[in-house]
Amino acid sequence: MLDLTENRPRPVDAKVLLAALDRQAGAAVGLAAEAQAKAAQSALVPYLRFRRQIEEFRSLVSLIEDRLENMEPGRAQALRANFEQLDMLVLTLTIRTARMVFRTLLSGGAMPLGAHEVLAPDLDNLREAGQRLTQGAYSQMLSARTAQDLAEAVEALREVIARTPPLPDFSVRTM
Repeated sequence: MLDLTENRPRPVDAKVLLAALDRQAGAAVGLAAEAQAKAAQSALVPYLRFRRQIEEFRSLVSLIEDRLENMEPGRAQALRANFEQLDMLVLTLTIRTARMVFRTLLSGGAMPLGAHEVLAPDLDNLREAGQRLTQGAYSQMLSARTAQDLAEAVEALREVIARTPPLPDFSVRTM
């Protein structure tokens, strides 16, 4: 007889992935601190390292969500609670770091060359974070402060993008 449960993810697999997610979250916290500290110098590189770490975190989140959905409900419950805490922590960290970096860039002088193109994708990232926080279990954990930080981050980023000219397009020939 065919046993279909063998294809289900094992709790051990999910635990290993959650441990990796926890390490990713720890790395993100360190990179967020660096990005916030260096934003006053109009340095985007630390923020871009933070953003890359968040992208890796989000990829792992997708994988873990899939594993948890395919796991037996009783076994997944405790793992899901741990997963949601880590995800909520990093979503909040993402929003607060973006708010701090973009507001600092606004208060500074000149924007770094290429900031327009480099930062434009962050609008989508912030929208996705906002959607994630307002849906399902996360909506009950969303604080008023985080919602305010999200609105401020989006507004500051829009202003940063508006203040920075796009890079010239040298592929267009004018004669």
